Amino acid sequence: MRLVCVVSRKRRGKGAVNCLSGVVIQGFSCINMLLSLFLHGVFRVVSLFYYSFACQPMKKNRTKIVGCSYAFRVEDVVRIYDEHAKSGLSNREILRRYIWPKYHICEKTFYNIINASADPRIIRRQEEVRAQLSLF
Repeated sequence: MRLVCVVSRKRRGKGAVNCLSGVVIQGFSCINMLLSLFLHGVFRVVSLFYYSFACQPMKKNRTKIVGCSYAFRVEDVVRIYDEHAKSGLSNREILRRYIWPKYHICEKTFYNIINASADPRIIRRQEEVRAQLSLF
């Protein structure tokens, strides 16, 4: 169990807004520090309550699955980009001339795909696809 103290900082002046924040108190030194700030008029205690770890939601520790078609698209877009980047064209021009007619993606998606080519999950998926036996 931990003690949580929700405090609001006192502000003065025209248009002053109180800002609320939660402070987790674990030791006596933190309690003493908060008490001294309260006594000097820096903070105003709004509420005080206990919470335990059982009340917290569970962490979602899932890894996102990368599909074969996305891994293939990343590989193909990077191949087209590498092929034409050597000629001195800008990224936007490569996207407009060579990638957009085939994949119809926007510039932000294009940059996300270029960045995704270094993601280990996608690299692993591309290697799995290459390692599979072909039926035809």
